Amino acid sequence: MKKTFYFMLSLLLLSSTVSPSFALIAMPSPEPEAFSGSFPDVNPQSLTAEAIEYLAEKDTISGFPDGTYQPENRINKAAFAKILAEELFTDEEIAAASCENPFNDVGEKWYTDYVCILKDKGIVTGTPEGNFEPTAYMNFAEGARMITEGYDIVGEPVSDKWFAANVDGLQDRNAIPLTISTFNDELTRAETAEIAYRISAEKNDKNSLTYEEIEEPLPYIASCSVLEEKFEEYQYRNNNYYYYDDVIMVDEADMDGEMALEEAVMMNLEVAPAVASDSISQSARNVSEMPKSGGGSEEFSETNLQVAGVDEADMIKNDGQYIYVIKDSTLRIVDAFPLEDGMEEIAILEFNQDEDNGYGGFYPSEMYVTEDRLVVMGQDSHYYYYDTAASNKVAGMTSMPAYNSDQTKIFVFDISDRSEPELLRETAFDGYYQSSRRIGDQVYLVMNAQPYYWNYQNVDSGEDLLPMMKDGDKAPEPMAGCTDIRYFPGHETPSFLMVASMDINDTDETIQSNVVLGNSNNYYMSPTDLFVANTVYGPQFFNDWNWSREEQETNVFRFAIDDGDIEFKSRGSVPGQILNQFSMDQHDDYFRIATTTGNIWNDANPSKNNVYILDADMQRVGTLEGLAKGEEIKSTRFIGDRLYMVTFVQVDPLFVIDLENPRNPQVLGELKLPGFSEYLHPYDEDHLIGFGRDTTLDEYENVRLDGFKMALFDVSDVRNPKVKFEEVIGGQGTYSELLYNHKALLFDKEKDLISFPIEIVELQRPQDLMCGEYTMSTCPYQCIQACVGDGDTCEDVAGSCVAPTYEQYETTFSGALVYDIDTEDGFTERGRITHYDEEDKDDYYGYSDYRKNIQRILYIGDYFYTVAQGGIMASDMDTIEEVEFVELEQDESYYEDEYYIEEMPVDMVIDIPFIPFF
Repeated sequence: MKKTFYFMLSLLLLSSTVSPSFALIAMPSPEPEAFSGSFPDVNPQSLTAEAIEYLAEKDTISGFPDGTYQPENRINKAAFAKILAEELFTDEEIAAASCENPFNDVGEKWYTDYVCILKDKGIVTGTPEGNFEPTAYMNFAEGARMITEGYDIVGEPVSDKWFAANVDGLQDRNAIPLTISTFNDELTRAETAEIAYRISAEKNDKNSLTYEEIEEPLPYIASCSVLEEKFEEYQYRNNNYYYYDDVIMVDEADMDGEMALEEAVMMNLEVAPAVASDSISQSARNVSEMPKSGGGSEEFSETNLQVAGVDEADMIKNDGQYIYVIKDSTLRIVDAFPLEDGMEEIAILEFNQDEDNGYGGFYPSEMYVTEDRLVVMGQDSHYYYYDTAASNKVAGMTSMPAYNSDQTKIFVFDISDRSEPELLRETAFDGYYQSSRRIGDQVYLVMNAQPYYWNYQNVDSGEDLLPMMKDGDKAPEPMAGCTDIRYFPGHETPSFLMVASMDINDTDETIQSNVVLGNSNNYYMSPTDLFVANTVYGPQFFNDWNWSREEQETNVFRFAIDDGDIEFKSRGSVPGQILNQFSMDQHDDYFRIATTTGNIWNDANPSKNNVYILDADMQRVGTLEGLAKGEEIKSTRFIGDRLYMVTFVQVDPLFVIDLENPRNPQVLGELKLPGFSEYLHPYDEDHLIGFGRDTTLDEYENVRLDGFKMALFDVSDVRNPKVKFEEVIGGQGTYSELLYNHKALLFDKEKDLISFPIEIVELQRPQDLMCGEYTMSTCPYQCIQACVGDGDTCEDVAGSCVAPTYEQYETTFSGALVYDIDTEDGFTERGRITHYDEEDKDDYYGYSDYRKNIQRILYIGDYFYTVAQGGIMASDMDTIEEVEFVELEQDESYYEDEYYIEEMPVDMVIDIPFIPFF
């Protein structure tokens, strides 16, 4: 009886993913006829193309009925057996093999003869149960054993692993492709061809991995040639013209080549442990460390931090007297205290653009202020163009597009005189600014850089791909040499993860840096260690991938930090993906991390939530898995020996998790209530504040997001947590930056104070809208124009503006809310602060002027200061009444529209000269 197999087989044109660090126009794809060789889906630019062609010419491989080879698909044991047998034996020898049904699970199949001769020659032994497992995908360790046994090139047992001598044998022949990442990697069809080719054709001059490199969790690049080859392979994979991923049915009788089989069984092999050193952590309470300037207040708020003593950059800072604001492409300094002297904008740092470049320029994003130092970080973008000669080197291209070269720039100023800041240092790095932290005088930066795909055709060596930095007027230099770069085995993105540090007081101090071939998306820093996390989602180029399999994994790189020194220590990994920086913590020499695995929309592989604890060697010692099946993490907060975790799908379970015994984390208590918290903030040892969303179920039992919700949780009884107080603000559409950015929160326990910016949206009743009082020509956007008059007079007829028949939501407030909070009375609104006036409320567009939207609220002395792009308002802390307002002059270089341009006072502008990177 014919058996039908499914395999991935439809044509997909793939264009490269554009990363934040550069702009890329997709390369035009040639028609299939443009390819040379035996298979249309094997790109000649691929490093394995020569191997595949070699085996095809020998008739070792014949591909699929549609003529493709599908090089990036995983190879199953049946297809692997065919390739190996065809390479080792003649057709006559294979046909004469003396066995029938060599294993329990191998009957009369297309691959029976190949398996039979491999068993007959002692190359295949099967499982203890007598099975061959033909549908299982072949992993590297088992493949290495079969190949080296078949070719009789078994090496030395360099470790006690059962496959060590086999891997060593491949190493001796330079036959381990650079794409192998771990011993239990599932081999692709291209990698299998490459290994066989190197041995059969004696290609001993190719770059190859070693046993030690595979075992090492984060090995060094062996040479500039290896670095270049890795990027060439990345380029091929990111620009591959053909992928096959739609399911069609192919009859077994029509298959004359390798078969694509469905089910995969990954062999569980022992993998070398990662190594790390010990470290400690603290939970956050923001403590001022800056001495107050002469006119400053002894009491002032600071940026809300995750870890005490580890400062985080923000777009607005204050030091008790001065407020610093990033406004468009400038930075403003406002003398804000004491208010008796009035508020005054005293300096404008204007970062000059590249006059020779019609686009781009520097735009500040965050800053630090400490004592007499101001540090500004941001992005600098410039466009470069290739000449025609260079473009002709790329197949199919008559011209090549401009590319956007992103650099991260850091400016360090002496602000002893706030009215005249002095530039002390300007440093530029290749790549895109991700995040930073400050401890004392040291600022630590995390960046990602991606060399430009178009350059790969023209590089002379791997040195041309190195990320560069430029410090002041010094010549640009690489951040690391080729052999100083580590790489994450199996990483498929052509990018660099860069960690650097600089002393902001000693501007002559050498910049320290570490470079890893990889990337990052989340960061956590303790006083002793920086953890950089990156979530990967399984082999992104495997077209036969079964997405119901659990393949999410978060890799964490640990860097020890000590007064500017940065040293990579180890890498660990856990299943699943993390939410944000609050998903990670370090405490008593243990690293704790919370993840979500699976998919909330996939019943076959539902989401689950987990907690993992890693020891000083980054080995997993404690595991708590399977929490809130079908839900996902919305917020987490580690506080000492406790973890508070909120998950959500229809209700908000708050879990209280005990981490005191790192080897046995346990759920102590659980609370369910409508809505969910997106940020958790400690109030005291027994109470926790949650900020998030209220939810309701509609008539179809679907969850509907409603207003902004605050809750005060009582966790004194850890086995029975309770909601002590809650407050719901506004309705559907209400929004606060606090929901995704903890820096938007002003919290002071001693003052029992919380405040945050918010835009409140509320449901309006028809009588509240008063639509009938307007004519059609004056009808506000909340109402509906409905002509009830005749002819030309309709515009002026009362009643031509009517209330809608559906629910109408309207923004009723945009500003900052100020609350008193305590454990006796809960949340008590003290007042509201807005930069809008009554005329704005009557405007057709309502609260739509971004210059009046409050971004941060802070306090100095007895006054609140609300900061927006258009100005700063000081309000009395008790009465919440406005005391003074200072307008921030508009940056005319940022806008072309004359409506927004207001000339800035020349005597306040301090030009920061443009220094080109190259």
